[in-house]
Amino acid sequence: MAVFAEKGETYTIFSGVGPRGNYCWPSVAVLPDGDLIAVCSGRRFAHLCPFGRLSAAYSNDGGKTWSKPAGLLDTYTDERDAGVLAAPDGVYVTTFNNTLAAQRKFSEIMQWDGRSQRYIDAQLEMYGEYFQKNAGSLLLFGKDGYTFGTPVKIPLTAPHGPVLLNDGSVAMAGRAYPYYEEGDPLYLPDGIYWMTFNKTSFSNPVLVAPQGALGLRLYEPHAVQLVSGRILIAIRAEKDTSGSTVNTFTILTCYSDDGGKSFSPLRMTGIEGSPPHLCRLPSGDALMTYGRRKAPFGIRAALTGDGERWSEEIVLRDDGVDFDLGYPATCILRSGDLYTVYYMKNSVSAKSAVYGTKWRL
Repeated sequence: MAVFAEKGETYTIFSGVGPRGNYCWPSVAVLPDGDLIAVCSGRRFAHLCPFGRLSAAYSNDGGKTWSKPAGLLDTYTDERDAGVLAAPDGVYVTTFNNTLAAQRKFSEIMQWDGRSQRYIDAQLEMYGEYFQKNAGSLLLFGKDGYTFGTPVKIPLTAPHGPVLLNDGSVAMAGRAYPYYEEGDPLYLPDGIYWMTFNKTSFSNPVLVAPQGALGLRLYEPHAVQLVSGRILIAIRAEKDTSGSTVNTFTILTCYSDDGGKSFSPLRMTGIEGSPPHLCRLPSGDALMTYGRRKAPFGIRAALTGDGERWSEEIVLRDDGVDFDLGYPATCILRSGDLYTVYYMKNSVSAKSAVYGTKWRL
């Protein structure tokens, strides 16, 4: 099936300017009042940085112009991937952060200059207990998308957060947060899971696939429910670090036809790119957007009606400067246009910025 994109304008949401101007891993949703909300990890020194915060921006003109970045959550550790869902009962936003040990490792990897390194070490030392207490996968809930309550820890993490099911309930495909320890009520063995939840509680997660299935490392899933009721999950897959000869960066899929009680075996899509975001269109088809991290670098999409057969690739952008890009997410504007957000750099040495592209099929 050949599908073509009628591309409109591309707009800057988070500009990527200044020493802490790195903005990455965005998501987008249409709020109850019709405004757009875009969330991401912002105010970062670089891709690896202990100081990222959960940032938001708002648009009241269909994504043409955006407010200045606002901080939704800024603990003493690094808020990373940001997901958002506007549901009938309110707006859900997700993020996750890392442990004290992980933060130290990341700051060493970045090899900051001596002054910055000492500052980071002092912060880690002073707030170590706070780091440990608040490390986790976090869910924020608010009625309108502008104000949110106290974060709640959940067992799963995924870049784009929860999804809306056909009956109006909320669910999420995610990876077990890797830093909960055995004995913690939220601990799960590493793997991909499915759960339903609301603003205060969640169901027992159902295992979708254990870590290492098909000899691959599994990360960053997203889900959608099709018109038929089938729940489709798409998962980022990479070479298994245990020594597999498979070397890939692709998307696996599976599905459930019993409401999420059980899932089919994983299958390869053959798509060159990841991680995936799924959005159901008014036509009933599901749109999957993903980043391509091999030349030509860019943002791509594909369509499916049943979760098993995919259209030809749709190229939204092929002008990325390197592999550090992607994590696209798409919403449907009230005009019927599609609006896809993603992060990208405009030069090899630049900070990452978040952009939005308005387009139609």
